[in-house]
Amino acid sequence: MNKEKFFNFCFGCSHKDITENVIITPFVSLENFSSICKIEKSFKGMLYSGKILSKNNKKLTVIKCGIGPGLMGDAVLLLGISYVKNIIFFGSCGGLKDCELSDIILGEKAFNGEGFGLYYKQDFNIKDVFLDNNYEKATCCYTEQLKKHVSKESKVKVGNIFTIGSLIAETKENLIYIENKGFLAIDMELSAVYKATEIISRNITSIMFVSDLPLKNPIWQQDLSKYNIIIKKISHILVDFIIK
Repeated sequence: MNKEKFFNFCFGCSHKDITENVIITPFVSLENFSSICKIEKSFKGMLYSGKILSKNNKKLTVIKCGIGPGLMGDAVLLLGISYVKNIIFFGSCGGLKDCELSDIILGEKAFNGEGFGLYYKQDFNIKDVFLDNNYEKATCCYTEQLKKHVSKESKVKVGNIFTIGSLIAETKENLIYIENKGFLAIDMELSAVYKATEIISRNITSIMFVSDLPLKNPIWQQDLSKYNIIIKKISHILVDFIIK
């Protein structure tokens, strides 16, 4: 495979356009960043879209990848031929334990529970997912830097995230078991992002907001428009973190 041509096909720009600092997101509107930075370039390929932005003479790239581990993981792997050094995943999660709606969470580790088919095997038991100690890790020092920065502006929780392979598999029984294993929240992309970043040997961390409480207030009961405030807040936090 010619990765340079495939990169251009997927992203709609050259790998040489990508800056040292990248924010990747499954769904957050790029306009949240455009309103606080100068737009240097916009791009849109067959799979991914994004913007090269600048503020105070420092550039950053924001990429919107779509929901799901495959799309996110492949995007990160392709970034391996670019000049990127630091990657921040910006997404949402379902809060467990003592989480509340709109809490900000940094994921230290993400458990790989991605496989869709695993949840629908005959006689499936959630315990089967944990037969392998399948954790992917954030970059410790980079996560600590982000934690210090975020803590100046907002309360933040730090812990382990469970990446699940099917929304339908978020049954009460499964969620209680995952919560009892000590996970702070559940998402659909983070373990793939962490694994892909390990493969390309870059720094990685994550910041997420709690969009629902699946054991108490599931996502279909939420007014998703109310999260615009927390999304804009995190967008400002990340831009300030990068340019400083």
